[in-house]
Amino acid sequence: MLKDEANQYQYLFLGGIIGEILSLPFVGNYLKVNRKILKDLGIESTEHLTLNSFNAAHENAPELAKVIRRLHDKNKKPLIILGHSKACLELICCMIENLPLFKEVVKKVICVQPPFRGSSIFEKYNYLKFAYPLWPGLKCLREDFYTNLYFEKIPTDKSLQGYMAENLIVIKGHQTNSDNVSWIIKPSHSIMKKAGYENDGLVKLKDQILPHAIYKEFILEMDHSDLFTSTLLSRRSNEFRKNVMVDLINSIV
Repeated sequence: MLKDEANQYQYLFLGGIIGEILSLPFVGNYLKVNRKILKDLGIESTEHLTLNSFNAAHENAPELAKVIRRLHDKNKKPLIILGHSKACLELICCMIENLPLFKEVVKKVICVQPPFRGSSIFEKYNYLKFAYPLWPGLKCLREDFYTNLYFEKIPTDKSLQGYMAENLIVIKGHQTNSDNVSWIIKPSHSIMKKAGYENDGLVKLKDQILPHAIYKEFILEMDHSDLFTSTLLSRRSNEFRKNVMVDLINSIV
């Protein structure tokens, strides 16, 4: 059960790349399951969305700032934001550019399996670079795309460092048992595992680290689709998702 204090906040689930497609009826339940779990547990204010997948993360940051402000003005509650995959890049870019807003209205930022230093899949499937002109949002998932930004902004901003240390939580994921990896990412997981990398199927464990920052961190055994997608794409049960979210929220409210 969730603590009574959990209802003092509103919850925003932010989806990653192609989240628009995975949230369509008859396609998938990306984020919808998580939102329903919280509503069934009595949480009054929940939202979920995916920012434009065709944009790079920094290009979506201004829109995210507008969403955060709008939700706070609407519900008059501080936000707890849970971002998955590419959404974590959007959260960090938005935080860097809108720190006063985050300090005012965002209680916690939770980044789940973030490709902070890029998605390892681009190293294994080099032909994906040819998709950039058609799908420019992919470009920010290349190796170390934002590393210079982290180096420029994080070490020099004490206020940003303090906010991250107090309010940023990173959940890193990796899957050790190949038999339990969802079919959609099993090929890339197997390739990277054979190469000696701990990974969740799309992102190496070491690439889920935000350079130059201090924050709270947890590591869970799960593949990239386990926490935020339905059983259509994941072998995990909704009970697994419920238990993870309850434990996480109870630890921060």
